[in-house]
Amino acid sequence: MTEKNRLGGLQLKKIKLIFDIDLRLVYAKNCSLIGNIVFNTILELWLLEKYNSATVLSNAVTLSGITAIVCSFIGGYLADNKYSIRIMILLNLISGIICATPLFFGYSLPVIYLMVLLLNFSSNLSSPIYKKIIAFVYKGKQLPLYNEIMVISSQILSITVAPISTFFFSLKIIDILPAISINMLSFFVTAFLIKSLNVQHLESQKRSVGFIKVFKKIILNNEFGNNAKRIFLSNFWLNIFFTGYNIILIYVCTMLLNSKTLYSIVLFCESLGGIIGGFSYILWKFDKKILVERILLVIGSIVLYFSVVLQFNNGIPVSSLILAIAMTRYAVSSQSILQLDVEKENIGKVFSLLYIFSNIAIPIGSVFFGKFLDTNISIAVLLFTLGVCATNIVWRVYKNE
Repeated sequence: MTEKNRLGGLQLKKIKLIFDIDLRLVYAKNCSLIGNIVFNTILELWLLEKYNSATVLSNAVTLSGITAIVCSFIGGYLADNKYSIRIMILLNLISGIICATPLFFGYSLPVIYLMVLLLNFSSNLSSPIYKKIIAFVYKGKQLPLYNEIMVISSQILSITVAPISTFFFSLKIIDILPAISINMLSFFVTAFLIKSLNVQHLESQKRSVGFIKVFKKIILNNEFGNNAKRIFLSNFWLNIFFTGYNIILIYVCTMLLNSKTLYSIVLFCESLGGIIGGFSYILWKFDKKILVERILLVIGSIVLYFSVVLQFNNGIPVSSLILAIAMTRYAVSSQSILQLDVEKENIGKVFSLLYIFSNIAIPIGSVFFGKFLDTNISIAVLLFTLGVCATNIVWRVYKNE
């Protein structure tokens, strides 16, 4: 069989598998994402235009992260509940009602802040529950395929919906009220789609153990296998360094090289890399060793280092593209591995712990790289490169039995 025929056969099998799976959860997630992107994009533009203050905008962004750790913890317990579907429906309905807050109390800054806080509270609560529902709806090869579809669709929406929203805002076609209304509608449609799912067997599941026992199962007792442990540790590690990476990119492009255009190109390359990463599974299959992803991470970080040190502008977008492909595949593969290897009744708490530790890693990375960027940009980029390469140590230390 020729290489062309082999690839054609793989594509046909994947297309057939797509038509065989239930796409209602895909529609629900994308519907919610569209509303979220429109709302966040217009909100940021509206706040800057109305108050002309970066502080006001940063306060709104800060509120988005305040509830993350606490809500992920509570969300883990809600995911343990046998009525997870009903809880998800309720959270979406409540979020839709929260969007109506400014209609009754006006568009003052405290009301907007309160709405953002409550919406993020609901979103962070639902994340672990959503991961658990996925594991019940999709089986076997359907799980990684669902994750692939979601990462491709989310990247496409990110690079289309946000610019379109910005364009309409600039023409005064859409303002904060229509944006809130679109977000409100997306929550109600999402609730309807989730309600239509047929997962009664979810209500007969065994009850999960507590967070401490789940943590011991992953890290100490290795009950979910070495892959789960490696993903947990490497995810925490990578979040530290990729928080630094995001700071490095904007600092290098806008401060060191004084080019906002370059930064725009970099952001486009990151979105393009996300799409390519999703489609790349046609050529490079899902692999529990995450070997392709780790190789690309090493290559991308090395390209970034030499591009910054040599001030080779064209190399920075290339490195961003490679790293985006790698991280997209890494996210899809790691989520799929956990959803396949972890007992279904424990999935909610496992992802909840993953979110908690990821959010702990973000301020560590921000403080760590912030200090180095103020002193020596080359050392900061070198540390990022070494940190990303060191991820492979985790995968070498905890080999499969």
